[in-house]
Amino acid sequence: MLRARQIAAPTASLLGTTLMTLPEMSEISLGDYPGDQIAGRERPKIDFEAWGGDASHIFNMRVIYGLRKMITSIRDETHQGIALITHGGTINVILDHIAGVPFDGEMRYLLPNCSVSTLEIGRDHVSLANVNVVAHMPSELITPPGEGGLPGGPSR
Repeated sequence: MLRARQIAAPTASLLGTTLMTLPEMSEISLGDYPGDQIAGRERPKIDFEAWGGDASHIFNMRVIYGLRKMITSIRDETHQGIALITHGGTINVILDHIAGVPFDGEMRYLLPNCSVSTLEIGRDHVSLANVNVVAHMPSELITPPGEGGLPGGPSR
């Protein structure tokens, strides 16, 4: 979570708010995963149990629990807005969950660094307003479509 906190701290400072850490939103533990040199391993798959990291179903349950906890606190305190700064695997789990896609360990979304996805949270619903928007980023810093290995490139 160090990288996420390093990005979140100046954002919180700029907005004049305090930083809150949700351990449930940390990225999946890779364990001793040696990288893409594993024969027969199609990346990206969210499951690293074989290397001593997180099992996909446990990671999924942890993230969804954290999301529900966050949504409950938002509804209870009627925040105007909240920024969740986290990692790609975590974001993929959240996007699938909100879209109603059953969890299967796949990472469906190409998520360039600093992309923004927006959830609308109402009293009785949560929906995706925007996914993977990078309009705030200079174009030279955005991964070109097709260079990330995943479909569904960034939105401008």
